[in-house]
Amino acid sequence: MGTDPSYFKGDDRPVETVSWHDCVEYCRRLTLQASDVSADVKAKIKDLTPEQYQREAMKLKGCYRLPTEAEWEYAARGGQQYEYGTAGGEISIETDGSAVSKPARVGSRPPLLFNGDPNLPLYDMAGNVWEWCGDWFGGYSAEAQTDPAGPEWGDDRVLRGGSWYHVNGYTRAANRNYDAPARRNFNFGFRLVRSISQ
Repeated sequence: MGTDPSYFKGDDRPVETVSWHDCVEYCRRLTLQASDVSADVKAKIKDLTPEQYQREAMKLKGCYRLPTEAEWEYAARGGQQYEYGTAGGEISIETDGSAVSKPARVGSRPPLLFNGDPNLPLYDMAGNVWEWCGDWFGGYSAEAQTDPAGPEWGDDRVLRGGSWYHVNGYTRAANRNYDAPARRNFNFGFRLVRSISQ
């Protein structure tokens, strides 16, 4: 699907130095190549812009996309209420950004076990690279919500998870960041999700 834009090269490193637009275009192309996605869905997404694709991919079965901010945080908390994903506050990062010079190898830290299930490991949810989310950045509602949606529009897109470049306080499930969707940075990466219902 093209060349690896990463500043830190390596098959075992996360892809970084990508914009939100780059990530969504990757998702669109991956969906177009998927053998289990219907021809109807492929026809609907073939010529969409990144903004159009991210919106439509939420509704179409089999589409790869960026997670919503709520989906990302739910996964990062391991289906639990704890800010680091575990009751004891442990986080799978060895040190803070003052002593780390690049992203860790993917999967080199212990995984977060979603709902404690060893069959559902999630790797590097915090502290490797900031991960783009599909939502526009906006303030939170004062009321409790289940699976909230981000604003309809905005100037900046959400980034979650902290990165190798920051101190541990940034690498927690509740921490939020944002940037312009065209911006690339050596500590911006992404994680894919896939829509399973239509």
